[in-house]
Amino acid sequence: MLPDEKTIAEYRARCFTGRPGLRCTLEELVAHLEEKNRRIAGFRANLAGEAPIVFSAFGANIAVTLGERVEKIDALPERYLLLDAPEWWLAAMVGGWSGQDLCLTMAPRLARVGHDYSTAQNIFLFSNLGDVATNFRQTFTIRQERIRKEEGGVVYEIDRYCPHQGGDLLHCELKRGRIRCARHSIVFDLAQGGAAVNAEGLSINAVVVEKVAVPAE
Repeated sequence: MLPDEKTIAEYRARCFTGRPGLRCTLEELVAHLEEKNRRIAGFRANLAGEAPIVFSAFGANIAVTLGERVEKIDALPERYLLLDAPEWWLAAMVGGWSGQDLCLTMAPRLARVGHDYSTAQNIFLFSNLGDVATNFRQTFTIRQERIRKEEGGVVYEIDRYCPHQGGDLLHCELKRGRIRCARHSIVFDLAQGGAAVNAEGLSINAVVVEKVAVPAE
């Protein structure tokens, strides 16, 4: 169940008292984004076609073209992910808070325009400087291997590794036609070709390879 506005407000008040006093400048934010972008420049070929991330901050729009450049823009592009967050949240990001802590603040507002969910955008936003390159490397070097899962006499063949960040599905349980990646709880529906039900654009490419008659009890 999604939290209502009152629950969110209570959570922020209880867990983040005093932290709205954090401060940063536009220059510090841009420098942080440029350094993070520099660290993933080696994955530029993998990022071709990704919609930019636009930070609405300090009265300006700062666009990050992943692996390429960070720049102030006057007009929004046709495709983009817009992040609108208070200054204290931006200061926390610049200051090195973990991606999990940043998510749990429930402070930023995201608007996706003209494109589907992007794993690359998500990794960039919620990785620290120290691990952003490692997280991109894990994502873009996912091994290609197929495994089989059986339930109720139906044998499926699926990708062994989750397309999000390479979580191993070998020992994940198939239940009611669905399998959940243990790394980030992304759920895939094998009856729907392995499409993710809680993340856009991801699939483990499930196919039925065999149907075995199950003896009646």
